[in-house]
Amino acid sequence: MQKLLILVLLLSSFFSLYSKDKIFDPKINRIVEETYSLIIEEKYKSAKQKIFQCLNIYPKNFQCLIQLDIIYNCTYNAEDAQKTRAKILEIWNQDFKRDWIKQGRPIRTSTWARFVKIYGSYSVIGTEYFVPEVSGEGVLTLSNYYKIIMRPLKRNLKFRIFKLEMSNVDQKYYVLSEISNNGFTQIIPYGSKLPSFLQLMQDFEKLLKKAKL
Repeated sequence: MQKLLILVLLLSSFFSLYSKDKIFDPKINRIVEETYSLIIEEKYKSAKQKIFQCLNIYPKNFQCLIQLDIIYNCTYNAEDAQKTRAKILEIWNQDFKRDWIKQGRPIRTSTWARFVKIYGSYSVIGTEYFVPEVSGEGVLTLSNYYKIIMRPLKRNLKFRIFKLEMSNVDQKYYVLSEISNNGFTQIIPYGSKLPSFLQLMQDFEKLLKKAKL
């Protein structure tokens, strides 16, 4: 129950950042909140049914489309996840990008959750940047495309963050690295090709299942 409460609060906080998209329909609000719980419990069939109750009334609702994207990725449905991703980016570019730029490109609204599962004592949240996050200058420029957050569900564990980054010193080179106070630790190299989000999460899951993280 504690794990479920933490994740519901976390996702609710994430979605509440997009104030333009708030629904003032009590029934739809209830559906959205109930869907958070179903996703964390991995009851994807029931969650999808609730999401479509919302989308049948509000077909461009940002929160519900993000929830649908999470379900497709967590059930490894690459085709439908890609279609839903395209809708999310279209809405973000139309309704949110301008304000995001005016606000100074805040980090907290730079990504959206695309994968959420609990592994052992961690909640694993895979996210994608709406626009790649760029840091550094010249040949030292890094571009981040995806971010994975491992949020501990026990107090004695550390919060962990991973980013899929691309460097371009001699040629494009993609790698998933863990970010810590000690710098960057390469975890999964991908060479010259950007992996899809789902490929990254499946590779990351394999490491989690082998207890190599």
